[in-house]
Amino acid sequence: MVAAAVTLILSQLLYAFWPHSERSYFAVLVLTAVGVLLGQGWQYVGLPGFGLGEANLFPAALFAILLQPPAARLGRLLSRGGVRP
Repeated sequence: MVAAAVTLILSQLLYAFWPHSERSYFAVLVLTAVGVLLGQGWQYVGLPGFGLGEANLFPAALFAILLQPPAARLGRLLSRGGVRP
């Protein structure tokens, strides 16, 4: 439950404050969810981090931020209905 709340809050913050303008919220949400899942994997492996309940905040935020640059491209792919030649 905490991981879902962290995903939603972090995606809202990244969507509001990240400097790129051509991004869909859905792409930001998907990439933030992937980042939080990678943070959970970080915790599962046993690497150090800052946890809040079941969510490992530091690696989750770090991975989510690192995954944001392709959000504009992912949004364009999702809006076109996939990759076309």
